[in-house]
Amino acid sequence: MSIKRLHYRAGHPVLVLVFGLFAIGATAAEWSREASISAGGVYTDNVELDDNDKEGEFIATATPRISLEGEANRASLDLDAAVQFNDLSGGRTDNVNPRLDADGEVELVQSHLFLEADASAYQAAVDPFSATGGSSLNRSGNSLTTYNYGITPVFRTRLADFANLELRYRYDEQRFGGERSNELDESTQETTSFSLNSGELFSRFTWSLSGDIREIEFSEDREITDPLLANRNDDIERKTLRFSPSYRLSRKWQLTGTIGKEWNDFTTGDRETDDDFWNAGFVWTPNLRTTVRAGYGERFFGTTPYAEIEHRTRRTTLSLGYSRDLTDTRNLRRRDDVIPDLDPFGDPIDPITGEPLPLDAFFTSRANSVVVNERWDATFTVKGNRTTIRLSARQSNQSRRDLIGEDSSFRFLQASVERSLSARLNANARISLDEREREDTQTGETESSDILRISFGANYELGPRTRVNVLYTHSRADQGLFSREYQENRISVSLTYQFL
Repeated sequence: MSIKRLHYRAGHPVLVLVFGLFAIGATAAEWSREASISAGGVYTDNVELDDNDKEGEFIATATPRISLEGEANRASLDLDAAVQFNDLSGGRTDNVNPRLDADGEVELVQSHLFLEADASAYQAAVDPFSATGGSSLNRSGNSLTTYNYGITPVFRTRLADFANLELRYRYDEQRFGGERSNELDESTQETTSFSLNSGELFSRFTWSLSGDIREIEFSEDREITDPLLANRNDDIERKTLRFSPSYRLSRKWQLTGTIGKEWNDFTTGDRETDDDFWNAGFVWTPNLRTTVRAGYGERFFGTTPYAEIEHRTRRTTLSLGYSRDLTDTRNLRRRDDVIPDLDPFGDPIDPITGEPLPLDAFFTSRANSVVVNERWDATFTVKGNRTTIRLSARQSNQSRRDLIGEDSSFRFLQASVERSLSARLNANARISLDEREREDTQTGETESSDILRISFGANYELGPRTRVNVLYTHSRADQGLFSREYQENRISVSLTYQFL
């Protein structure tokens, strides 16, 4: 085992101690607890996800789940976890698939020193340019489990009425588990940051002075065949210093802006990455239901426009967003909201569905690279007394800034409807289109593939603690980028018993 790999695994006992500290600090809290187990099975007529090797298979599953939420005067803890066990054999399959979403905070010194921690686990695709299923319950072998966990001490103080100071240091790790976990590099990230924000002395004119140093270190155990990257150093170091003033013209209008300097150290084909940057924008709030943010700026890699629209009524929500910014493949793999607990209206979501744990639907390259990410998002939801309709679309155009310079695009469109047919019976239907494109750096040609999925499901309450769930899904993937095509029909049935 390498020294780097040993360093990565040292974070586990620390994280256990930190969450133990949260639990001790929240012993006097009001606790909310839920626990359940789902048992059932999935039948698929194409477990290989390959029409040239089509084979039916029944897969038995069992999924225990637990949820804890508590908040005391000086500590809070929110944990949601599930583990899906299955008996699928053959190929590069994983029989244990965990799902975790946990975060907590404890106040060590009143009003000044805090300790935050978070952890997550979920299933994701190994290679985004190969065929994937809606879950990891297949023999394609194109899935693994991603683990993220981090610890953040925070210091806050008030400088009279002039400003509020915050100092943060964050250490987090990203690890992988499964039969193909060696195809991605594990990594650590350390981020040191400060922010000095205007205090109560300022009203119409406010400002913020901030800076951060971010260092990412990769294990670099992944085998590389491209000669351009044979002697690579994938580690990333980014430093920024920025000043952000804003001025409120009226209750509805606010002007915003940022000027700053950045220093970057990573493998790239760009001539210069250290440069000044700026942006200017506005916030328009015509009423309590609508907010519009937009702006334009420049950095060393080009322009950085952004726009965001949020509108809400009693029965509808609309969210539109666009941005072009610098990130990296490591942080594109990270998920902060693995198990959502609120819908777009802020109402609680019942996470006990009985359906197989889904595969993460956000993709990025397997490379360790800084990326310019141009992204569009749109979501529209209508909620009636018995029916909820949701339309969503997103696109991510990712341009790698390493020596390969590969461009790729990922688009996802989905429409879903849920309807309460009676006090005990709910039905749902979904249709989605998953499109992926990649430019061949040798020929300049673009390859693409898409996966169409249609599903129908129902959930029936047998009693106050017991429910049954049935879901049928049809999937169709074209060849193109995937080098193979497939059609699959699958049906899942599960019985869920809730203990708490």
